[in-house]
Amino acid sequence: MKAIFRRRLDSRLAYVEQHLLGETYLLGSDFSIADVYLFVVSNWARSVELNLTPYPSILALRKRVGARRAVQQAMRDENLIP
Repeated sequence: MKAIFRRRLDSRLAYVEQHLLGETYLLGSDFSIADVYLFVVSNWARSVELNLTPYPSILALRKRVGARRAVQQAMRDENLIP
């Protein structure tokens, strides 16, 4: 079952990766709650040993979202970063 769900997850991440090609955010040039949601959900990758390096556009979006002051503050408040 784990392998099946991993393949499903990989196919969904590949879809998002393709969608992000040439885009700044999920909805184009505008930052939205969808970007925050992807940031949060993809932050769980470490805990399930999911390698995101095959998805450079997702990683780039994570970097942009993670650099936002409000996101950094929220992560500190939740003890996710020092």
